[in-house]
Amino acid sequence: MKLKKLIKTKSQLKGFTYFITAYIVLMITLTGLIEAYKFISDPVKQHTMANILVPRASAEPSMKEWIKNEIERAGIDWNEASKIIQCESKGNPDAHAVNWSNKAGVDRGLWQISSLYHKEVSNECSYNYKCSTLEAIRIYKEWGGWGAWSCSKLI
Repeated sequence: MKLKKLIKTKSQLKGFTYFITAYIVLMITLTGLIEAYKFISDPVKQHTMANILVPRASAEPSMKEWIKNEIERAGIDWNEASKIIQCESKGNPDAHAVNWSNKAGVDRGLWQISSLYHKEVSNECSYNYKCSTLEAIRIYKEWGGWGAWSCSKLI
């Protein structure tokens, strides 16, 4: 008799444990939903989430946009400049080429600025698209065109 009573009690405890577990899970879920609702109802938090989830236009233009803006601001034809960039470096600001035929000068960066003919332009500047673009504009104006670049023949 005691054994049957013990088995019945154990069975009841097991059922009660399942009930308590389900109740706790339900409460946690409801609490989570309530907290989620409070969070998304808060206008400050909505703004924060919108900034995280919705991509915004970058304040900083892309490399191409920045270069195009500077070239056009200098009064230089962007189509010609983009052809020079494509021909010289394929648009790679880290490009470099050793020219053994001209006393081992190195053409550096996006604009392939020669270390032999433009010693005033540092390596750091040559491999920085912003600095090298400003130097390319200066060189363009000094030469009166694209003559300093071997790819000028294509324009």
